[in-house]
Amino acid sequence: MTQVERLSALDELARALSGEYRLVDLSEALVPGQWLADGHYRWSQTPRRYELRQWISPGGHFQHFVDAASQVGTHVETPAHIADGARLPDGSPISPGDVPLETFFGPAAVINCDVARRAGDGSRPLVSVEQVRAARPHDIVLLWSSTPGPNGPALSDEAARWLADLPIKLIGEQHVVLPNEPHRLFLGRTDHPIPIMEELKHLETLSRDRVLFFGLPLRVHRIEATSIRAIAFEPIA
Repeated sequence: MTQVERLSALDELARALSGEYRLVDLSEALVPGQWLADGHYRWSQTPRRYELRQWISPGGHFQHFVDAASQVGTHVETPAHIADGARLPDGSPISPGDVPLETFFGPAAVINCDVARRAGDGSRPLVSVEQVRAARPHDIVLLWSSTPGPNGPALSDEAARWLADLPIKLIGEQHVVLPNEPHRLFLGRTDHPIPIMEELKHLETLSRDRVLFFGLPLRVHRIEATSIRAIAFEPIA
């Protein structure tokens, strides 16, 4: 992000906070399992592992140990997710804490992928280059479909390559599969690795095809992914 783009994003944020934008939560709600300090267990409502163990500090305050999958709920994956992902100058994998903070906020293109065409072999519908051409250089791209599961669309290799070469700076999905090759194209770029957000929610509630997006991860190292709180600021006027 250039200085001009950074100032533009901050200007949009100021307008958002002044009431010119609608705030939309794009994150999945998580309800982890919980062992209470008194020995009782509250069952998890989260598909992937997310378990809490409550304890009481010497001062009488409640705290928790957390045992969770790194890719639980709405999360962002970085190059450390794949064996041939981009690396730091010292050769270590790029984790969420290594990615510049400005990667995770800025103008975003919201792209409905429901019109993806099914491949002739009966596999998933593929999102084409033409469908993602609304993306602009250095955009965040938010792909969504109303069809979950095996009948939902997948990003084609050609569309992923076009987005990576544009380049965009961050990509996210809701019911749109990013297969192995798009993962490699985004996370393996040595000049401009592109993190991948998965399990976004409520993109279908946005009425605009361009929004201001924030999705900040923990500043954590030695891990390939971490949960984020994803938010869209949608212009009202």
